[in-house]
Amino acid sequence: MSFLKKLIFISCFFLTLAPVAMALESYDRVGEGELAFFTYRPIYYGFSAYHSDRNNSGESKFQFSFKYEVFADSNFYLAYTQKTLWATHAGSAPMRETNYRPEIFYGLQTDSEGMPYVQFGILNHESNGEPEASSLQWDTHYIEPIFKINDFTVRLTIWMPFLFQSEAKATGGSANLFDYYGNGEIEVRYNQENLGHHELLYREGSLSGVYALRYQLHLDLNEYVKGLDENGWNTTLLFQAFHGYGESLGSYNVRTTRVLFGVSLVH
Repeated sequence: MSFLKKLIFISCFFLTLAPVAMALESYDRVGEGELAFFTYRPIYYGFSAYHSDRNNSGESKFQFSFKYEVFADSNFYLAYTQKTLWATHAGSAPMRETNYRPEIFYGLQTDSEGMPYVQFGILNHESNGEPEASSLQWDTHYIEPIFKINDFTVRLTIWMPFLFQSEAKATGGSANLFDYYGNGEIEVRYNQENLGHHELLYREGSLSGVYALRYQLHLDLNEYVKGLDENGWNTTLLFQAFHGYGESLGSYNVRTTRVLFGVSLVH
């Protein structure tokens, strides 16, 4: 069974659980209030304590992301995410690689406690911003349902070439990223009371032995440092471990292992 078929099967499984799920917290990914700008995907900064390529050990990695609601209460959003690998250990501290990800999506709040939110990616573009031969980019549509079961949140993402082109056209002919990124990913989040927030992400390419596995732990200092309350420390401590292919577009076909320590503003 292909990984895409597995994702669809898992989605159907969770859909059967959704109507009977009890006492579930709502999962709000659509911002509320008067402002049109909201944080979106995780925002963090970290230092690489270990990297499988010794030349990259000691570099920094950071990401920021935001979304903008096009019309009030429309649930149509423009979003932008940027991930950068910064060679802070090198003499001139150059930016080794940056991935740019603009997108347009629609977010649908549902009445189901088990599946409270579904996101539809109208256009998702990701690029390393390099010209011609050095360019890596792909364009996709996606569907992303969110499931809630007690303290667990499951995010399933299934993507496909933009406007159902061939995979080669969707990647600009520069690389067949789908062979390494596959057609989707699954992320499981667990909120463990007083012991942090855990995230485990997995995806699988179409080539044999090609996959990506990422574990993240967020620790809230307000829970551990005496005298701090919920309004004390606005960030969490971050531990991130990645192993596999496609940590960034530039390493889509390179097996990479990284251990990162840092701080997270949004997770």
